[in-house]
Amino acid sequence: MMTPANVANRSPWLLTPEELHNTPSQASGDFTFEQELNLRSNGAAFIQTVGRSMRYPQLCIATAIVFFHRFFVRKSFKDYDYFITAITCLLLGGKVEETPKKLKDVIAAYHQHRFPTEEPLAEHTRPFETLREMVLVHERVLLQTLGFDLQLEHPYRPLLAYVKAVGTDRAFAQIAWNYVNDSLLTTVCLQYDPSTVAAGGPYPADA
Repeated sequence: MMTPANVANRSPWLLTPEELHNTPSQASGDFTFEQELNLRSNGAAFIQTVGRSMRYPQLCIATAIVFFHRFFVRKSFKDYDYFITAITCLLLGGKVEETPKKLKDVIAAYHQHRFPTEEPLAEHTRPFETLREMVLVHERVLLQTLGFDLQLEHPYRPLLAYVKAVGTDRAFAQIAWNYVNDSLLTTVCLQYDPSTVAAGGPYPADA
């Protein structure tokens, strides 16, 4: 059974239930806990959609989503557009995981998925340059908010070790892998360390 990390020894990025209910977004009275969870899920899903469309590796997408969740531990959704924050996290995640994409390509993919009925955003136009500047400003704020703490561990490696130790088939492993991916849409990465999340992966697959 998964339990929250021990408070005395936990990472500063692992939150207690009380802290999850007292984020800047909620403390200001602008959002309820449920509303914040919905915004987090939407932002994470947007990162997944844009990231997959750009053929970012899953590790990069996971890193970007963890950055997104951590950012809004310290900042309010009222003060930062979560779509812009999402693609900024994706841009930074690509750099951190050494799979970088050009900023202009990230902006193009963002615009395509956020405004699917509009014409593509032409480079060097005023709207493009405005958006480009917004992302660059967000990137600086993101780095400062994360305290330049950019090296992450993910559940994938321990999950593969668990699956190998059990000696199960590929289908079982894929279901467990999908569980870990789906957990990124929630606050699981803010509540449990990667090994604990990985240990929980096989259980839904075996349910």
